[in-house]
Amino acid sequence: MLSFVVRKVDSKLLPDVYRLERACFSHAYTWFYVKTLFRRSPETFLVAVSGSSVLGYAVAEVKGVLGHLISIAVDHRHRKRGVGEALFAELSKALSSLHAKKIVLEVRKSNIEAQQFYRKLGFKQCGLIIGYYEDREDALVFSRQPLPPTSK
Repeated sequence: MLSFVVRKVDSKLLPDVYRLERACFSHAYTWFYVKTLFRRSPETFLVAVSGSSVLGYAVAEVKGVLGHLISIAVDHRHRKRGVGEALFAELSKALSSLHAKKIVLEVRKSNIEAQQFYRKLGFKQCGLIIGYYEDREDALVFSRQPLPPTSK
């Protein structure tokens, strides 16, 4: 059984998050953008850690009542072991506490594994954006509502 905790990211872990970003995505975010997300979204930038190792991360932003999942990534060695689900569960709580009523995200049309993951979490496809990514690949838009209530 994999043992890990999900918590807010701190600046010391950002280099590990960036390494994970680059390992997981062929069109990874820049180091500057990862630092920008950390500054803009400290309440909704989470990591899954085991000891000193970052197993995964998730980050979202809130605008009004809309939560936007920007990215979620899990080290390929730890996929399908509950890390992504745990990250999303904690992120949902954080978004709900910030009054988000709905979560939206974009996913590459070619990323079937991610689409299956989002559907497993209760997301439904609600749109298509032609040429969304820098390489002109289309994005599928997924949404989920309402967020599960937070337990205090």
